[in-house]
Amino acid sequence: MAAPIGHTCPDIDRAIASIKEALDTASDFNGNFESKTIDDIKDAFGDIENSLVHMESEMEDLRNNNSSLRDWGDGLETKIIELEEEIDEVREKLESKE
Repeated sequence: MAAPIGHTCPDIDRAIASIKEALDTASDFNGNFESKTIDDIKDAFGDIENSLVHMESEMEDLRNNNSSLRDWGDGLETKIIELEEEIDEVREKLESKE
């Protein structure tokens, strides 16, 4: 039985890259406002906003994907327990015939 979704690591990598991009922009301006113009500062805030604008929806997508994987895993665990019980029943029947 295949997993309901693909690998989530690329999604996590994209989220981390967006966060790092925003942090890099913020770090470039941290404590260095005197040499910057208002337009520079506006551009920096715009860059930070662009880096983070889709983060909420990306994280919700990741949450939903993780939920799907968790549900799938729980279903597999239930199926394993059922199959183990069937194996035990078959063993008991075989042992009683011997």
